[in-house]
Amino acid sequence: MMQRITKELLNQAIVDIETVNDNIDILLDVDKYIYSEDLYKFNEKNKLEFIPLTFNITIPAIFKYFKYIKEYNNLIDRKKSLNYNVDDHNRMYLDKKHEIFEKECGKVENRELDYEQVDAIVREDKNQLVIAGAGCGKTTTIVGKVKYLVKVLGVKPEEILLLSFTRKSAADMKLRVEKEIGSKMECYTFHKLGLDITKQELNDVNIFEGSLHGFVKNQLQIQLQNEDYMYALLYFL
Repeated sequence: MMQRITKELLNQAIVDIETVNDNIDILLDVDKYIYSEDLYKFNEKNKLEFIPLTFNITIPAIFKYFKYIKEYNNLIDRKKSLNYNVDDHNRMYLDKKHEIFEKECGKVENRELDYEQVDAIVREDKNQLVIAGAGCGKTTTIVGKVKYLVKVLGVKPEEILLLSFTRKSAADMKLRVEKEIGSKMECYTFHKLGLDITKQELNDVNIFEGSLHGFVKNQLQIQLQNEDYMYALLYFL
């Protein structure tokens, strides 16, 4: 059955529009970084259903409907620009964090960091991908990130997980971070971290140190005695 459009229905719809506008103001006024998932949840929570004009409208509601359309369209325009407004909000928020970093941390490894390095340090995204060539200061940026976490955000060194690919690079990063923050700091390789986690669950952990080629060859010879495995391998290849 077609919904009857009354003055009371439109009044409530206009109130709902005002509520969403207020919620947008609150969202953009928060003193924190707005994540993409925060914006998604906000949009899901603040959805409004449009009331189309039909012949099933009362006379007193006709003039009210024109006000409703105006308010609704203004809200739609505002929601369309919300992504840009959130970007501006986050940029201003990060600019404040830049100032705090410069004041509290200053130089890192006796170097003035450029804008992009400081941006990578103070950003509060849940994950970041930093792409840079050799010698551009990626490790210095990591050292600066740890310094910022410890000095500005009050994070304890033991609460920070530092990972590197090789023992040499992990040892180098450990020395550089410890020198910068003035306290002990662990830096793991991925293998060392995995081994330590495994040791927490198993009393006896054997580390394979032989030839990987020989190990794979030996395991294949053993597994190929199983006809099902052989067919599965042939299908995979």
